[in-house]
Amino acid sequence: MLGNGIALATIAAALALFAWVGFRTSRGTGDLEEYLVARNSQGSVTLGLSFLATGMGGWILFAPPEVGAFVGLVGVLGYALGTAAPILAFALLGRRMRRIVPEGHTLTEFVGARFGRLVQSYVIGIAILYMFIFLVAELTAVGGITAILSGADRRIAIIAVAAVTLAYTTYGGLPASLRTDRWQAWLLLALLTIGAVAALGGLSASKWPSHSSSRSPPRTSSTRATGSASGQRATRPRSTAAPPSASPRPFPSWRSSACSG
Repeated sequence: MLGNGIALATIAAALALFAWVGFRTSRGTGDLEEYLVARNSQGSVTLGLSFLATGMGGWILFAPPEVGAFVGLVGVLGYALGTAAPILAFALLGRRMRRIVPEGHTLTEFVGARFGRLVQSYVIGIAILYMFIFLVAELTAVGGITAILSGADRRIAIIAVAAVTLAYTTYGGLPASLRTDRWQAWLLLALLTIGAVAALGGLSASKWPSHSSSRSPPRTSSTRATGSASGQRATRPRSTAAPPSASPRPFPSWRSSACSG
């Protein structure tokens, strides 16, 4: 377990790095469109890394393992498919949404144009509820990880992460969030690669033990002499010759006569 000082210093350094990245994002022309949606300013790699960083938050260390512990592999696979399905659907339907609402900002505008005001209000309510649960889960996971690894007060980590994220997002808008997401995604991929290599190395070491450990230690000349002498005293060669067989008894005369009769 890390000490409180080391844990808090690590959190402060990480937050300082991402605050620097976020505040360096230029406001550009100061247009509200760019601030809110960053329209036509980001490539597919940036968007993909943003989805990765958003979906692979701290909550993933708690929810999927609990599902696997209570339900098993089927639950984990279902959880993974349920998490990835909306992103795949959005990738397939994104072009159609852009054609229907070319100047739209959010999903709710497409829903209002396609299904009417009532369904749009329903989707807005679901989105607000989902984002509230999502933020609570993320911040709770950050605090839980800090408390588990260091024993520090989880409220410090929660307040610090929420304050720094709110600050650079308020300053730079969606472009700042996308830029920090890109940094977080590359860092996450590097950590996953290191963890996978370490796990595979430990698995191969446990699966294929060294043959040197199963061999008997080398015997010195004194050990051989002692062992051979004790072996001679303890074990003596036994005779393998069969005992002399007794001479066969002759058949009684009455048996031979009975057989011949």
